[in-house]
Amino acid sequence: MKQILKFKRIENDKDVNELRYTLSIWLKDLSFLNTELNFMRTLLKFSSFSNNIPNLFERIQLSLKEIETLEEENSDLIKSIEEHDNKLYNLLKSNELTCGNIYSKEHENLAEIVFHSKEKYRHFKSNFIEYISSIIQQT
Repeated sequence: MKQILKFKRIENDKDVNELRYTLSIWLKDLSFLNTELNFMRTLLKFSSFSNNIPNLFERIQLSLKEIETLEEENSDLIKSIEEHDNKLYNLLKSNELTCGNIYSKEHENLAEIVFHSKEKYRHFKSNFIEYISSIIQQT
C-alpha cells in the first residue's frame, strides 16, 4: 500500500530571500515536470504499440487528456508562483527583508498547492509508467 503524505506547514519566520529561493526551486521542479509531461505525450503519440492490446486507444486518449489537464494546472501554478515572486521582489526592493503576514500566508497557501500538485503528478506518473511497462511487456 502506498503511503499518503499529508502537507505540513514549515515556512515559519523566513525572510524574503529565503522565500524567493523556495519559489525558484518550485519553478525549476514545475518546469521539469512540464518536460516530463511533454515526453509522455510524445511517447503516447509516437509509439507503435501492438494493436491487440485491449482498450489501448481509449487508455491512450485518457492519458493524453490527463496530461493536458496537468499541464494547464501546472501553467496556472507557475503563473501564481511568478506573481508571488514579483510581490516579494518588490518587497525586497523596498528594503523590507521581513515578510508581512499577508505574504507569509500567501506563501504557505502556495506551498500547499505545490505539494498537492506534485503528489497528483507523482500518482499520474507512477500509473503511467506501470501501464506503459505492461504494454511493452505484452509486445
